[in-house]
Amino acid sequence: MKIYLEIKSADDCLCLQNNLECFSMCCRTLGLKLNLAKCRVMTFSRSHNLILWNYKLSDTIIERVFDSILDLGFKLSSNLNPSEHISMICCKSLKTLGFILRFSKDLKLSRSLKSLYCALVRPILEYGLVIWNPYTATGSNQLQRV
Repeated sequence: MKIYLEIKSADDCLCLQNNLECFSMCCRTLGLKLNLAKCRVMTFSRSHNLILWNYKLSDTIIERVFDSILDLGFKLSSNLNPSEHISMICCKSLKTLGFILRFSKDLKLSRSLKSLYCALVRPILEYGLVIWNPYTATGSNQLQRV
């Protein structure tokens, strides 16, 4: 479950806390247990003037993350810069490509290698590309290197 809300004042913080309390009540009513160890609060902003509030779920303060968090395969940074995510997927893609090259030495057909690349490496590079499309030349160059 993700809740996004633009926070401009303490009133917005209270509104978000009320939403969390309603969510917590609904979970209790439905008999669902929340794993509070996996719950996090993160502020996304390019501003240095942040409103930091201790949000609670079931009377437990939710841990705050300041730099970045991994969510559904995306590395989300607090300043909304995709460079960490691009580095992560390039590294993962290069590891997969290295694995393919090490274990397919006997393959003579370049068509077979291309098929393995398209099946195993490209999906890593293209996952969620529409969302985090690299807008800098550096990010594009990193991806094209793979």
